[in-house]
Amino acid sequence: MVEENYLLKRSIELDAIRRRYYGELVSVVLPVYNDEETIEESLQSICRQTYNNFEVIVVNDGCTDSTPTLLRNIASHNKKIRIITTSHVGTSEAKNIGLKSSQGSVIFFAEGDAIYDPTYLDEAIKCLDLDIRNGGVCVLGEPWLTRETFVTMSMCAEKMIIHEMIRRGRLEPYYSWVFPKHVLDEVGAFDPKLSQAEDRDLFARVKKRGYRIGLVNKVLWHHKRDETLPQFLRKCYIKGKKRVDYLAKNRRYLEFVRGIIGLWGLAIILLLFLFSPIIATESLVIALVLFLVRYSRILFVGLKIGIQKRWLFLLPLFQILRYLGNAAGYTAGVFIRSIRGSNKSKEFIN
Repeated sequence: MVEENYLLKRSIELDAIRRRYYGELVSVVLPVYNDEETIEESLQSICRQTYNNFEVIVVNDGCTDSTPTLLRNIASHNKKIRIITTSHVGTSEAKNIGLKSSQGSVIFFAEGDAIYDPTYLDEAIKCLDLDIRNGGVCVLGEPWLTRETFVTMSMCAEKMIIHEMIRRGRLEPYYSWVFPKHVLDEVGAFDPKLSQAEDRDLFARVKKRGYRIGLVNKVLWHHKRDETLPQFLRKCYIKGKKRVDYLAKNRRYLEFVRGIIGLWGLAIILLLFLFSPIIATESLVIALVLFLVRYSRILFVGLKIGIQKRWLFLLPLFQILRYLGNAAGYTAGVFIRSIRGSNKSKEFIN
Protein backbone atom coordinates (compact mmCIF):
# COMPACT_ATOMS: atom_id res chain seq x y z
CA MET A 1 0.00 0.00 0.00
CA VAL A 2 2.85 2.38 0.87
CA GLU A 3 4.61 1.61 -2.43
CA GLU A 4 1.34 2.14 -4.37
CA ASN A 5 0.78 5.52 -2.71
CA TYR A 6 4.37 6.53 -3.43
CA LEU A 7 4.04 5.44 -7.05
CA LEU A 8 0.79 7.38 -7.49
CA LYS A 9 2.32 10.49 -5.95
CA ARG A 10 5.44 10.08 -8.06
CA SER A 11 3.36 9.61 -11.23
CA ILE A 12 1.47 12.85 -10.54
CA GLU A 13 4.72 14.72 -9.93
CA LEU A 14 6.34 13.38 -13.08
CA ASP A 15 3.23 13.97 -15.15
CA ALA A 16 3.30 17.64 -14.17
CA ILE A 17 6.85 18.06 -15.47
CA ARG A 18 6.74 15.34 -18.09
CA ARG A 19 8.73 15.59 -21.25
CA ARG A 20 9.17 12.77 -23.69
CA TYR A 21 12.54 11.04 -23.64
CA TYR A 22 12.53 10.44 -27.37
CA GLY A 23 14.81 13.03 -28.93
CA GLU A 24 16.70 13.69 -25.67
CA LEU A 25 20.43 13.02 -25.38
CA VAL A 26 21.28 9.43 -24.44
CA SER A 27 24.58 8.69 -22.69
CA VAL A 28 26.04 5.29 -23.54
CA VAL A 29 28.37 4.25 -20.71
CA LEU A 30 30.76 1.54 -21.87
CA PRO A 31 33.24 0.12 -19.31
CA VAL A 32 35.95 -2.00 -20.92
CA TYR A 33 38.64 -4.26 -19.53
CA ASN A 34 40.86 -6.27 -21.89
CA ASP A 35 38.20 -6.59 -24.59
CA GLU A 36 40.56 -6.48 -27.56
CA GLU A 37 38.81 -9.38 -29.32
CA THR A 38 35.37 -7.72 -29.37
CA ILE A 39 35.66 -3.99 -28.66
CA GLU A 40 35.83 -2.87 -32.31
CA GLU A 41 32.65 -4.71 -33.28
CA SER A 42 30.92 -3.68 -30.07
CA LEU A 43 31.73 0.02 -30.38
CA GLN A 44 30.98 0.09 -34.09
CA SER A 45 27.55 -1.45 -33.47
CA ILE A 46 26.83 1.27 -30.90
CA CYS A 47 27.93 4.04 -33.25
CA ARG A 48 25.64 2.72 -36.01
CA GLN A 49 22.48 3.44 -34.00
CA THR A 50 19.55 4.90 -35.93
CA TYR A 51 18.79 7.08 -32.89
CA ASN A 52 21.18 9.92 -33.56
CA ASN A 53 21.25 11.96 -30.34
CA PHE A 54 23.71 10.05 -28.19
CA GLU A 55 27.19 10.27 -26.69
CA VAL A 56 29.49 7.36 -25.90
CA ILE A 57 31.57 7.45 -22.73
CA VAL A 58 34.14 4.66 -22.81
CA VAL A 59 35.78 3.94 -19.45
CA ASN A 60 39.12 2.21 -19.95
CA ASP A 61 39.26 0.27 -16.68
CA GLY A 62 43.03 -0.20 -16.61
CA CYS A 63 43.26 -2.39 -19.73
CA THR A 64 46.59 -4.20 -20.18
CA ASP A 65 46.04 -5.49 -23.73
CA SER A 66 45.64 -3.65 -27.05
CA THR A 67 42.16 -2.32 -26.17
CA PRO A 68 43.36 1.29 -25.49
CA THR A 69 45.01 1.51 -28.91
CA LEU A 70 41.90 0.19 -30.63
CA LEU A 71 39.75 2.68 -28.69
CA ARG A 72 41.91 5.62 -29.71
CA ASN A 73 41.77 4.60 -33.35
CA ILE A 74 37.98 4.37 -33.34
CA ALA A 75 37.50 7.57 -31.31
CA SER A 76 39.71 9.54 -33.70
CA HIS A 77 37.05 9.02 -36.39
CA ASN A 78 33.97 9.65 -34.24
CA LYS A 79 33.37 12.80 -32.19
CA LYS A 80 30.57 11.15 -30.21
CA ILE A 81 33.12 9.03 -28.34
CA ARG A 82 34.89 10.18 -25.17
CA ILE A 83 37.48 8.01 -23.45
CA ILE A 84 38.14 8.09 -19.70
CA THR A 85 41.13 6.11 -18.42
CA THR A 86 41.34 4.81 -14.85
CA SER A 87 43.30 2.27 -12.89
CA HIS A 88 41.60 -1.12 -12.66
CA VAL A 89 38.75 -0.20 -10.30
CA GLY A 90 36.26 -2.91 -11.29
CA THR A 91 33.07 -2.90 -13.30
CA SER A 92 30.84 -1.17 -10.72
CA GLU A 93 33.15 1.78 -10.13
CA ALA A 94 33.95 2.05 -13.86
CA LYS A 95 30.23 2.39 -14.62
CA ASN A 96 29.87 4.99 -11.88
CA ILE A 97 32.78 7.01 -13.30
CA GLY A 98 31.13 6.99 -16.71
CA LEU A 99 27.78 7.93 -15.17
CA LYS A 100 29.28 10.94 -13.39
CA SER A 101 30.62 12.23 -16.72
CA SER A 102 27.35 11.68 -18.58
CA GLN A 103 25.18 14.53 -19.83
CA GLY A 104 22.18 12.60 -21.15
CA SER A 105 18.64 12.32 -19.81
CA VAL A 106 18.79 8.56 -20.42
CA ILE A 107 21.66 6.23 -19.54
CA PHE A 108 22.47 3.04 -21.42
CA PHE A 109 25.07 0.76 -19.80
CA ALA A 110 26.63 -1.16 -22.68
CA GLU A 111 29.22 -3.96 -22.64
CA GLY A 112 32.47 -4.32 -24.52
CA ASP A 113 31.84 -7.96 -25.43
CA ALA A 114 28.37 -7.47 -26.89
CA ILE A 115 27.03 -6.22 -30.22
CA TYR A 116 23.87 -4.15 -30.63
CA ASP A 117 21.24 -3.91 -33.33
CA PRO A 118 21.09 -0.45 -35.00
CA THR A 119 17.58 0.06 -33.62
CA TYR A 120 18.47 -0.78 -29.99
CA LEU A 121 18.40 2.79 -28.67
CA ASP A 122 15.45 3.80 -30.82
CA GLU A 123 13.31 0.94 -29.51
CA ALA A 124 14.45 1.40 -25.90
CA ILE A 125 13.67 5.12 -25.77
CA LYS A 126 10.27 4.60 -27.40
CA CYS A 127 9.54 1.98 -24.74
CA LEU A 128 10.39 4.44 -21.96
CA ASP A 129 7.82 6.85 -23.38
CA LEU A 130 5.04 4.24 -23.33
CA ASP A 131 4.48 4.53 -19.57
CA ILE A 132 5.50 7.33 -17.22
CA ARG A 133 6.03 4.70 -14.52
CA ASN A 134 8.81 3.00 -16.48
CA GLY A 135 12.05 3.29 -14.55
CA GLY A 136 14.02 1.06 -16.86
CA VAL A 137 13.80 -0.95 -20.07
CA CYS A 138 14.56 -4.62 -20.70
CA VAL A 139 15.66 -5.24 -24.29
CA LEU A 140 15.79 -8.94 -25.09
CA GLY A 141 19.15 -10.38 -26.06
CA GLU A 142 20.69 -13.70 -26.96
CA PRO A 143 24.19 -15.21 -27.02
CA TRP A 144 26.66 -14.10 -29.69
CA LEU A 145 28.01 -17.51 -30.63
CA THR A 146 31.62 -17.26 -31.72
CA ARG A 147 32.14 -20.99 -31.08
CA GLU A 148 29.67 -23.86 -30.88
CA THR A 149 30.17 -25.87 -27.71
CA PHE A 150 27.92 -27.79 -25.36
CA VAL A 151 27.83 -24.70 -23.16
CA THR A 152 27.13 -22.07 -25.82
CA MET A 153 24.40 -24.08 -27.54
CA SER A 154 22.77 -24.84 -24.18
CA MET A 155 22.86 -21.14 -23.31
CA CYS A 156 21.26 -20.28 -26.62
CA ALA A 157 18.44 -22.80 -26.14
CA GLU A 158 17.84 -21.66 -22.55
CA LYS A 159 17.75 -17.98 -23.49
CA MET A 160 15.22 -18.62 -26.26
CA ILE A 161 12.96 -20.42 -23.76
CA ILE A 162 13.30 -17.72 -21.11
CA HIS A 163 12.43 -14.96 -23.57
CA GLU A 164 9.43 -16.88 -24.84
CA MET A 165 8.21 -17.19 -21.24
CA ILE A 166 8.70 -13.43 -20.79
CA ARG A 167 6.69 -12.78 -23.94
CA ARG A 168 3.88 -14.96 -22.62
CA GLY A 169 3.88 -13.16 -19.29
CA ARG A 170 4.99 -16.25 -17.38
CA LEU A 171 8.19 -14.50 -16.33
CA GLU A 172 8.77 -10.82 -15.58
CA PRO A 173 11.73 -8.95 -17.07
CA TYR A 174 14.65 -9.50 -14.71
CA TYR A 175 17.29 -7.15 -16.08
CA SER A 176 17.65 -3.67 -17.54
CA TRP A 177 20.52 -1.71 -19.07
CA VAL A 178 18.58 1.47 -19.95
CA PHE A 179 17.43 3.90 -17.24
CA PRO A 180 16.24 7.52 -17.07
CA LYS A 181 18.95 9.60 -15.41
CA HIS A 182 16.57 10.92 -12.74
CA VAL A 183 15.80 7.34 -11.62
CA LEU A 184 19.48 6.66 -11.03
CA ASP A 185 19.71 9.94 -9.12
CA GLU A 186 16.91 8.67 -6.85
CA VAL A 187 18.06 5.11 -6.19
CA GLY A 188 21.82 5.61 -6.42
CA ALA A 189 24.39 4.18 -8.81
CA PHE A 190 26.20 0.83 -8.73
CA ASP A 191 27.53 -0.43 -5.42
CA PRO A 192 31.35 -0.40 -5.75
CA LYS A 193 31.59 -3.11 -3.09
CA LEU A 194 29.93 -5.57 -5.46
CA SER A 195 32.00 -7.16 -8.20
CA GLN A 196 29.22 -9.54 -9.29
CA ALA A 197 25.43 -9.09 -9.57
CA GLU A 198 25.87 -5.32 -9.27
CA ASP A 199 23.34 -4.99 -12.10
CA ARG A 200 20.80 -7.09 -10.18
CA ASP A 201 21.38 -4.93 -7.12
CA LEU A 202 20.59 -1.76 -9.08
CA PHE A 203 17.62 -3.40 -10.80
CA ALA A 204 16.17 -4.44 -7.43
CA ARG A 205 16.47 -0.91 -6.06
CA VAL A 206 14.65 0.53 -9.09
CA LYS A 207 11.82 -2.00 -8.67
CA LYS A 208 11.66 -1.45 -4.91
CA ARG A 209 11.27 2.26 -5.52
CA GLY A 210 8.00 1.46 -7.29
CA TYR A 211 9.05 1.80 -10.92
CA ARG A 212 8.04 -0.58 -13.68
CA ILE A 213 10.39 -2.16 -16.20
CA GLY A 214 9.33 -1.73 -19.80
CA LEU A 215 9.89 -4.55 -22.28
CA VAL A 216 11.16 -4.36 -25.84
CA ASN A 217 9.86 -7.65 -27.17
CA LYS A 218 12.62 -8.06 -29.76
CA VAL A 219 16.10 -9.56 -29.70
CA LEU A 220 18.30 -6.51 -30.32
CA TRP A 221 21.64 -7.42 -28.77
CA HIS A 222 23.99 -10.39 -28.50
CA HIS A 223 26.52 -11.16 -25.77
CA LYS A 224 29.67 -13.05 -26.72
CA ARG A 225 29.72 -16.70 -25.65
CA ASP A 226 32.52 -19.10 -26.55
CA GLU A 227 33.18 -21.06 -23.34
CA THR A 228 34.12 -24.70 -23.19
CA LEU A 229 32.69 -26.69 -20.27
CA PRO A 230 35.80 -26.37 -18.03
CA GLN A 231 35.96 -22.60 -18.70
CA PHE A 232 32.26 -22.24 -17.96
CA LEU A 233 32.39 -24.19 -14.70
CA ARG A 234 35.35 -22.10 -13.52
CA LYS A 235 33.40 -18.93 -14.36
CA CYS A 236 30.35 -20.25 -12.46
CA TYR A 237 32.51 -20.94 -9.43
CA ILE A 238 34.06 -17.46 -9.46
CA LYS A 239 30.69 -15.77 -9.98
CA GLY A 240 29.12 -17.79 -7.17
CA LYS A 241 31.96 -16.87 -4.82
CA LYS A 242 31.54 -13.15 -5.57
CA ARG A 243 27.73 -13.23 -5.62
CA VAL A 244 27.62 -14.03 -1.89
CA ASP A 245 28.32 -10.33 -1.19
CA TYR A 246 25.20 -9.37 -3.17
CA LEU A 247 23.08 -11.99 -1.39
CA ALA A 248 24.31 -10.86 2.01
CA LYS A 249 23.74 -7.17 1.27
CA ASN A 250 20.16 -7.77 0.13
CA ARG A 251 19.47 -10.44 2.76
CA ARG A 252 18.50 -12.96 0.13
CA TYR A 253 19.03 -15.86 2.50
CA LEU A 254 16.44 -18.11 0.89
CA GLU A 255 18.12 -17.68 -2.50
CA PHE A 256 21.42 -18.65 -0.88
CA VAL A 257 19.89 -21.76 0.71
CA ARG A 258 18.37 -22.79 -2.62
CA GLY A 259 21.75 -22.18 -4.21
CA ILE A 260 23.64 -24.64 -2.04
CA ILE A 261 21.08 -27.18 -0.83
CA GLY A 262 21.37 -29.30 -3.97
CA LEU A 263 25.16 -29.58 -3.71
CA TRP A 264 25.15 -30.51 -0.05
CA GLY A 265 22.12 -32.72 -0.48
CA LEU A 266 24.02 -34.62 -3.18
CA ALA A 267 27.05 -34.90 -0.90
CA ILE A 268 24.87 -36.37 1.87
CA ILE A 269 23.29 -38.85 -0.55
CA LEU A 270 26.72 -40.00 -1.73
CA LEU A 271 27.76 -40.51 1.89
CA LEU A 272 24.57 -42.51 2.48
CA PHE A 273 25.73 -45.04 -0.12
CA LEU A 274 28.41 -46.09 2.38
CA PHE A 275 25.83 -46.90 5.05
CA SER A 276 22.47 -47.50 3.34
CA PRO A 277 22.61 -47.89 -0.46
CA ILE A 278 18.82 -48.42 -0.68
CA ILE A 279 17.94 -45.15 1.11
CA ALA A 280 20.62 -43.32 -0.88
CA THR A 281 19.27 -44.64 -4.19
CA GLU A 282 15.69 -43.75 -3.27
CA SER A 283 16.78 -40.23 -2.25
CA LEU A 284 18.67 -39.76 -5.51
CA VAL A 285 15.68 -40.90 -7.58
CA ILE A 286 13.34 -38.55 -5.70
CA ALA A 287 15.73 -35.62 -6.27
CA LEU A 288 15.95 -36.37 -10.00
CA VAL A 289 12.16 -36.69 -10.32
CA LEU A 290 11.62 -33.35 -8.59
CA PHE A 291 14.14 -31.70 -10.91
CA LEU A 292 12.55 -33.21 -14.03
CA VAL A 293 9.07 -32.12 -12.92
CA ARG A 294 10.39 -28.59 -12.51
CA TYR A 295 12.12 -28.84 -15.89
CA SER A 296 9.01 -30.10 -17.69
CA ARG A 297 7.52 -26.62 -18.20
CA ILE A 298 10.77 -25.48 -19.81
CA LEU A 299 10.71 -28.59 -21.99
CA PHE A 300 7.17 -27.93 -23.25
CA VAL A 301 7.98 -24.32 -24.12
CA GLY A 302 11.15 -25.42 -25.92
CA LEU A 303 9.26 -27.98 -27.97
CA LYS A 304 6.62 -25.43 -28.96
CA ILE A 305 9.13 -22.90 -30.26
CA GLY A 306 11.05 -25.52 -32.21
CA ILE A 307 14.38 -25.80 -30.40
CA GLN A 308 16.46 -28.72 -31.62
CA LYS A 309 15.61 -31.74 -29.47
CA ARG A 310 19.28 -32.60 -29.05
CA TRP A 311 19.99 -29.36 -27.21
CA LEU A 312 16.66 -29.34 -25.46
CA PHE A 313 17.24 -32.73 -23.86
CA LEU A 314 20.84 -31.86 -22.96
CA LEU A 315 19.68 -28.67 -21.24
CA PRO A 316 18.97 -30.36 -17.84
CA LEU A 317 22.59 -31.57 -17.71
CA PHE A 318 23.82 -28.04 -18.45
CA GLN A 319 21.59 -26.57 -15.73
CA ILE A 320 22.71 -29.15 -13.16
CA LEU A 321 26.40 -28.53 -13.90
CA ARG A 322 25.91 -24.76 -13.72
CA TYR A 323 24.06 -25.13 -10.42
CA LEU A 324 26.85 -27.23 -8.91
CA GLY A 325 29.50 -24.75 -10.09
CA ASN A 326 27.60 -21.84 -8.56
CA ALA A 327 26.93 -23.79 -5.36
CA ALA A 328 30.63 -24.53 -4.93
CA GLY A 329 31.30 -20.82 -5.38
CA TYR A 330 28.61 -19.90 -2.82
CA THR A 331 30.19 -22.26 -0.31
CA ALA A 332 33.66 -20.81 -0.87
CA GLY A 333 32.28 -17.28 -0.72
CA VAL A 334 30.67 -17.84 2.68
CA PHE A 335 33.89 -19.37 3.98
CA ILE A 336 35.88 -16.34 2.78
CA ARG A 337 33.36 -13.91 4.32
CA SER A 338 33.54 -15.76 7.64
CA ILE A 339 37.34 -15.49 7.64
CA ARG A 340 37.15 -11.78 6.81
CA GLY A 341 34.63 -11.27 9.60
CA SER A 342 36.83 -13.16 12.04
CA ASN A 343 39.87 -11.07 11.11
CA LYS A 344 37.92 -7.83 11.56
CA SER A 345 36.75 -8.98 14.98
CA LYS A 346 40.34 -9.70 16.01
CA GLU A 347 41.46 -6.28 14.77
CA PHE A 348 38.67 -4.64 16.77
CA ILE A 349 39.60 -6.54 19.94
CA ASN A 350 43.30 -5.74 19.52
